[in-house]
Amino acid sequence: MKQRMQNSYEKGLAIYSDKTRRIEFGRFAEQNRKRRGEGKPETFDFLGFTHISGKNGLGRFMVRRTTIRKRMRAKLRQVKQQLPERMHDPVLQTGQWLKSVVQGYFNYYAVPGNLASLGVCRDRVLALWWRTLVAARRCVHCRDARYSRRRVMSSLNAGSSRRLS
Repeated sequence: MKQRMQNSYEKGLAIYSDKTRRIEFGRFAEQNRKRRGEGKPETFDFLGFTHISGKNGLGRFMVRRTTIRKRMRAKLRQVKQQLPERMHDPVLQTGQWLKSVVQGYFNYYAVPGNLASLGVCRDRVLALWWRTLVAARRCVHCRDARYSRRRVMSSLNAGSSRRLS
């Protein structure tokens, strides 16, 4: 490890020793740590995912990846800031924009084992949008089918080609 750090330094790259460390991770990490009386294997964050040493349904080793919570919060904060600016845009236009935002998020973070995290993100985006619609008084006491909650929520379904009329 010191050799690698020295080579990186010579090439003009900096590796921060406080951020760089060796962790026990992999197929036998859990067994080794249990034998030594230590807890579960450590996790690490890389490329937007928290990598967790886990097992699949058959009990075999599997690297589990979930979205880093800080990344999801940042995306939701960004959507929350932009929704009031789009409050008075047509519902269809805002729905298409939100669909593209959620689809882009899914395109990157949709990996095996991360489905629950994706569902949470989608549900929170829908809740933010619904609150914005209510704030714009488009859904309060509105009997028009165009603005029913079910129709608004269905416009974000990735596979849906249904349009709000």
